[in-house]
Amino acid sequence: MQSNDVGMFYLDWQNKQRRATAYLSDAFMEMEQDKTIRPTFYDGTVKTMDDFLADLCRPGSLPYAIFWKGGPAGVAWLNSVEGKSARGHFVLFSRVWGRDRTRKIGRCIYENFLGYRDAQGYMFDVILGVTPKNNVLAWRGAVASGARVIGTIPHGAWLHYENRCEDAVLTAATREMLGLAGVTQ
Repeated sequence: MQSNDVGMFYLDWQNKQRRATAYLSDAFMEMEQDKTIRPTFYDGTVKTMDDFLADLCRPGSLPYAIFWKGGPAGVAWLNSVEGKSARGHFVLFSRVWGRDRTRKIGRCIYENFLGYRDAQGYMFDVILGVTPKNNVLAWRGAVASGARVIGTIPHGAWLHYENRCEDAVLTAATREMLGLAGVTQ
């Protein structure tokens, strides 16, 4: 279900540093206005714009700009790549919040991530999410976008700002779960 309304562009930190920095800096400022920094980086690793740039542009992280109908809509990134799995993250700006838009954008993000291919075939077979159980909007948004709840990890999320652990909801998205044609290599 690719949508013509959604665009995703890789922010190539290595070769187009100015472009990546500009988009991510704007994204961070919008996330600050939307108050989504703390819930997204609940472990306290990102507090400043410099932290944000360092996290999303570090080796092993693949950041993407997200657009809705041509306008900036958010940021997504993959990290913790192991074999053919990766942790997926996305944050949408308040200007595009809404059940139908969020679902469509999230689904397109999953479809793009799971559709990447190289000479050996699909690069990723599963995109995982680990979200504090108390962040219901986030993990239910992932489910509405096509992921499934796999289970709960006891004490799996460190909530830095509350100085405590919270159970984490583990979600997963695969081509089979999304009902994509040509799910095999």
